Amino acid sequence: MPPSLQLNILRGNQVVWLADGLVTLHGYVRKLDGVCRELGVAALSSFFDTTTHDADLDELDLLIDDGAHLAERGAWHDAAGLLATLQALHQELAARPRRFGLLSNNYPQVLDELTRCLAALEPVAAAGASLQAHLLVVG
Repeated sequence: MPPSLQLNILRGNQVVWLADGLVTLHGYVRKLDGVCRELGVAALSSFFDTTTHDADLDELDLLIDDGAHLAERGAWHDAAGLLATLQALHQELAARPRRFGLLSNNYPQVLDELTRCLAALEPVAAAGASLQAHLLVVG
């Protein structure tokens, strides 16, 4: 299975999973980071966390661990910053579609994954709590 991203937030000392299987966002991160530069927002990759890779943990280890390792050692970022980047990317790509891929255009998948992230993160962020978030690299 190709590497993918998992959107998590940190609430207290508890890791809360919001969205996973974000394969297309991971696969086109360089192009998406370029769009972020054009828009003047933080790069999507700046919110990536490779804690599971660095510790050589797989998804089963994380389930057994109940997220304690990730909560303690993960690379967490202000959720508002991640939300701003996701919103800017979604708004730009919805207004001005771009091609993602050489043989096939994965634009619909990119937009769908951005939509899924926003649908998961916006309600949590609207609750007003100061939260930490990241895009965990899995696989």
